[in-house]
Amino acid sequence: WADMGFNYVRIQLSCMDFFNDDITQVDEAELQELDRIISWALKYGIHLSIQFTDYPGHIQVYELDEENGQVIADTDFYTNTVKQEQTARLWQTIAKRYKGIPNNAISFITNHEPDNPGRSTGTPFDPYTAEDIERVSKYIINAVKEVDSDRLQFYAPRYNQCGDNYMEGAGAAFVGFNNPQRFIYWNMINDFSYK
Repeated sequence: WADMGFNYVRIQLSCMDFFNDDITQVDEAELQELDRIISWALKYGIHLSIQFTDYPGHIQVYELDEENGQVIADTDFYTNTVKQEQTARLWQTIAKRYKGIPNNAISFITNHEPDNPGRSTGTPFDPYTAEDIERVSKYIINAVKEVDSDRLQFYAPRYNQCGDNYMEGAGAAFVGFNNPQRFIYWNMINDFSYK
């Protein structure tokens, strides 16, 4: 991809592949796969931005309750402090493992679609506010900083926003993947293979 001018890749991961349900155990084999991807990015001079699109309270995988036709999903991230703590633990685990890898090689996007509570499924959810998004997003950013204070982090704003003004000063760069930016990027998909 570097030959084609790409210099930035955002890899979207699911916590369900890496951790158990309460984020207390990590699958070393999955982390070794991520190690390989990071090594590949380092080798080819491509910046790799790591994002978990699924994390406790923000799970895309959902089920249909056959009895009432209701979609069931995990959508209470911004209102459930236990799931916020689990997500902080997830990011701290990743930050510890990759501490020392330069910011020009990897970065973290510690949130995903903060204003899509039903995960595009029509799932009912506990209402939350912009203040909840601000508080919890800063909490996760700071959890990473506790482990790796120098790690480059991006904050992906809400769908219809160029930037969430309340995140100014949080210590994370803003990124809007739907807007022109200085990075040329490619979203990796599940069946991407590398050598």
